[in-house]
Amino acid sequence: MYKIYINEVPVILKSTQDLTEKDINTPGVLLSKYTGKVKYLLNIIDLCEKGTRSTKVIIHYDDFITMKKDFKGLFVVNEAAGGLIFSEKNECLFIFRRGFWDLPKGKTEKDETKEKTALREVMKKRG
Repeated sequence: MYKIYINEVPVILKSTQDLTEKDINTPGVLLSKYTGKVKYLLNIIDLCEKGTRSTKVIIHYDDFITMKKDFKGLFVVNEAAGGLIFSEKNECLFIFRRGFWDLPKGKTEKDETKEKTALREVMKKRG
C-alpha cells in the first residue's frame, strides 16, 4: 500500500489482491482499477486537484510495483524541512498558507542540510 494526500483527500495505491471488503463497500470511496496507462493516473490526480466528493480514492492494480513506479514518476521530489516553535507560554506557531493552517517549513537549498533548512525556516517565520 502507498498513500498520499491531494487536497486532503487520501489517495491510496493497493494491489488488487490486497483489497478488503471495507475498501469495496465503504460509501464515499472512489475505487478504481488502474488501466496500466499513466494518463489514467493523471486523470485521477486532476480529479482530486479540482475537488472530488469522494472521501478517499483507492486505485488498485495486479502489478502494484509497476503502478507505484508509474505514479511516483509523475512527481518531482523536493527535500524540505521545518519544525515546531513553542513560546514561553507553550503556544505553538502555525502559518496560514494556501487556505490551510500549517507548520513552518520550506525547501532545502543547494548544499544545505535538513537541520539548517529547518532552522532557517522556523527563524524566518518567527521573525
